[in-house]
Amino acid sequence: MQRIAMSSLLAVSSGGASGALARWVLDSMFASGLISIILINTLGSLAIGVVAGLKLGTTWAHFIQTGALGSFTSMSAVIILVQPNITTTESLIAIAMTFIAAPIAVSVGKKLITVGLT
Repeated sequence: MQRIAMSSLLAVSSGGASGALARWVLDSMFASGLISIILINTLGSLAIGVVAGLKLGTTWAHFIQTGALGSFTSMSAVIILVQPNITTTESLIAIAMTFIAAPIAVSVGKKLITVGLT
């Protein structure tokens, strides 16, 4: 079993708390539903791509990517929200948008950094 550095543990946990709080605040500002979660997941995925493109040190990557942005985004929230009505068109669109938009947003975020640094 790999030994976990205390700095990484603190980075992930403090980042996780801040990301979850940010998601809650943004979700509260909107109608708190599928649209806000899809927007949050897409924005968080874009940010993950940007941070990945920056090639930060391990502790900062743990804080921002794993902690803050990992808890800011929530793929499981989409599933919970659509599960009762899984066969509706809105639910199927929400699932598709989440699992298509998020990877595209990560790629766009990485590309923004690559283009900006060259």
